[in-house]
Amino acid sequence: MDLSRQSSKMEQHGTMSSMEMLAPVTATRTNQLNLTFSELGYTVRSNFLTKDRKALLSQISGDFRPGELIAIVGPSGAGKSTLMDILAGFTSENVTGRCEVNGRERDIRAFRRSSAYIMQDDNLQPLLTVEEAMRCAADLKLDTTAQDKEQAINVILKELGLDQARRTLSKSLSGGEKKRLSIGLELISNPPIMFFDEPTSGLDSVTSRQCFGILKSLAADGRTIVCTVHQPSDTLLDMIDHLYVLAEGKCCYAGSAGQLVNFLRDSCRLDCPTYHNPADFLPAELPILTREHFNRWYRLRSFYLAQKLADLPVQVCAATIYTLVVFHMSGQYPEPYATRLGLFLAMYVLVGLVSQMIGLICGTLLDIQNGVIFGPFFIMPFLVFGGFFVYLKDAPQFLHWLFHVSFIKYGFEGVVVAVYGSNRPKMPCSKEYCHFRAPQTLLEIVDMKNSNYLVSVTFLVALYFLLDCVAFAALFFKLRARKYR
Repeated sequence: MDLSRQSSKMEQHGTMSSMEMLAPVTATRTNQLNLTFSELGYTVRSNFLTKDRKALLSQISGDFRPGELIAIVGPSGAGKSTLMDILAGFTSENVTGRCEVNGRERDIRAFRRSSAYIMQDDNLQPLLTVEEAMRCAADLKLDTTAQDKEQAINVILKELGLDQARRTLSKSLSGGEKKRLSIGLELISNPPIMFFDEPTSGLDSVTSRQCFGILKSLAADGRTIVCTVHQPSDTLLDMIDHLYVLAEGKCCYAGSAGQLVNFLRDSCRLDCPTYHNPADFLPAELPILTREHFNRWYRLRSFYLAQKLADLPVQVCAATIYTLVVFHMSGQYPEPYATRLGLFLAMYVLVGLVSQMIGLICGTLLDIQNGVIFGPFFIMPFLVFGGFFVYLKDAPQFLHWLFHVSFIKYGFEGVVVAVYGSNRPKMPCSKEYCHFRAPQTLLEIVDMKNSNYLVSVTFLVALYFLLDCVAFAALFFKLRARKYR
């Protein structure tokens, strides 16, 4: 639908919809986007042990126009999500063919700035209210006055039926409300083209119909709305303007949903039974950061730095509380008291930060199930060779390197030296003989007579920054990695 047809349509309605009000509120709206693709193909390696590649999409073409609600349908494994990822720019490697926007070859960077991708999972901040989440999105995505941002938020919440849930926590929303909030968060920047991966997943029939009604309204305002639907009901099928059917990575139908039955009968000699859903008949039968980062809410380094700054006070407070309790329960009153307590606390904070960074790396590279299994295996060598169970002098020579790379060993040494090192005088003893009355005796037994606090601090600080770089790189490449389905 071109601009003239859209204008004529609005004149027939006689009024301006509330969604159209977003244009002057947010920014001047870009031209409507007509997305076309031709001879599109996509392959992946069959497995890690072979160079053979499997085609998930095979030379498919299509034309998705503004003002239409486009649905990509097909059975599981047909390539719906793969095609959606490619069209949205989420997947760009190993893709052949041509994608054009308004008749010109697509500039992927410019296209991403003009589009939004609402993924299947509603990844929302659970402890933010609806209004807080919308304001956060507006602050991150809009460069306008506070009044304009508030107006945009009010328009969207009223249009999506979330006005009464402004002060409701995101985690307390129903499935349909979460889906609408996900739409609203991306709608704040008023993108001319929007992609939805299984928008009705997990919703009942009534809520699914309401969700499709919203998508239909967004398309009616001149946007290009593309969604994947696994198995649309007959009611939803009637709301679709352009149906794109995939099977085994190939397009078997593209056109009006109302002409699907005739196409099956005339071209394929397949008669859809009366009162049978055509989508079922067509031969019936897979975390806050990815969505928000892909939709350009913020740069990765901004998110990473903000997370570190927000978490640092928590780490320091937790370590301080634990340190004060342990320090006093163990009866430690050395002189100078404040100095030793400060060194003791600093070591606990450093160990906590390093441990957190290791956990961040494991959490980035592994999913929850594998992280629970392999995380302890990864940390176990550091613990075994940390000086608790085996002393360096008792270990075989070929295992000494494990002691020297264990951050727990340096943390343990730093804590012990902070309390018993630096020529601490003999400790009081009420008995006739106390073997550990002299701190040097304890240091000799635990093989820390020559340990140096500054060395421990230097190692932990250096390790922290090294792991910090590794964690950021892991997160960066994780976001760039493509999940092929």
